[in-house]
Amino acid sequence: MSRNSIVVYVLLAIAISWAIQIPTIMIFGLGSDVTSAVFLLVMWTPSLLALIFIARNPEVRNQVLWRLGKVVYLPLGIVVQMAIGLGVVGILVSAGIATSGWFTFQLSGVEVAGGPWLLGQGFQAWPHYVLNIIVTSIVFSIFNLLTRQ
Repeated sequence: MSRNSIVVYVLLAIAISWAIQIPTIMIFGLGSDVTSAVFLLVMWTPSLLALIFIARNPEVRNQVLWRLGKVVYLPLGIVVQMAIGLGVVGILVSAGIATSGWFTFQLSGVEVAGGPWLLGQGFQAWPHYVLNIIVTSIVFSIFNLLTRQ
């Protein structure tokens, strides 16, 4: 797959995803059941787009790795997913579109009230909270990597 095709794929995946998510949030609100369902469907956008790319390009089909590739790229994939996730949350919270019912931030640490955090909930000093984010992100990213294909 050429570099241009990869760039087009990534830009299309992001554009389609946001073109669906933003109107959904504006119409139904962030806490709506409809919005939650749309978010679940939007998570499939990159996979569906990849299948379309593969179906339309026979030479790409021959280059698809049907097994785990270079593991050296795993940390980069984890960091990119963490950055995108935290960036989206930061944008939504700072724009006033979303609020967090799971976190209460203080100078001494964070009160974690919910979510699938692997190092637990409750009050956490900043180093523990950051470690909790890193461990949970790594485990979920590896799970995503292993179950994506």
